Amino acid sequence: MNDIVGIDSQTRNIYSNSEFQKLIVEHSIRAEKSLVIFSAFIKLNALEWLANQLNNDIQVSIIARWKPEDLVFKASDLTSYNYCVSKGWRFGIDNSLHSKAFIFDSKTVLLGSANLTDRGLSLSRDGNLEMGTIVIPTVADLNRLKLLEGNVIWMNDEIFNQLSDEVESIQVKKPS
Repeated sequence: MNDIVGIDSQTRNIYSNSEFQKLIVEHSIRAEKSLVIFSAFIKLNALEWLANQLNNDIQVSIIARWKPEDLVFKASDLTSYNYCVSKGWRFGIDNSLHSKAFIFDSKTVLLGSANLTDRGLSLSRDGNLEMGTIVIPTVADLNRLKLLEGNVIWMNDEIFNQLSDEVESIQVKKPS
């Protein structure tokens, strides 16, 4: 076993929901500088759960898809932005995002299918069936991740208010 929690010498493990959730907790507790999360969908409950795992000194950046229709259909919560602001976290959007990655101190990356939601992280009884793995990123990997961050629109109150107004104006019935 490597000294990094949950990583064997070959880093080929695939983790189930509960194992992946435990890895997020363990790496969140160990994080010293930063956490960057790419997750198409974001829910307030999951953000609150995550905040309880982190030291307050950690710089956190949350990147979500946040298409208006995602917000209308409640795949993500509009309240997530205000929560991030209250915690001093950066919040960004990339409308083409589908990736799910948790990047701890640019040293460890948890990649998987789980969104930063109750269902994605199995924080509720009706959790999704998700999988994930751990990657020790190379310099090239970190550069790719930085390029992805370059496409992000970092949210501010003006953009948030425009998006909120747009979401409120959409009159759509959720499909059954």
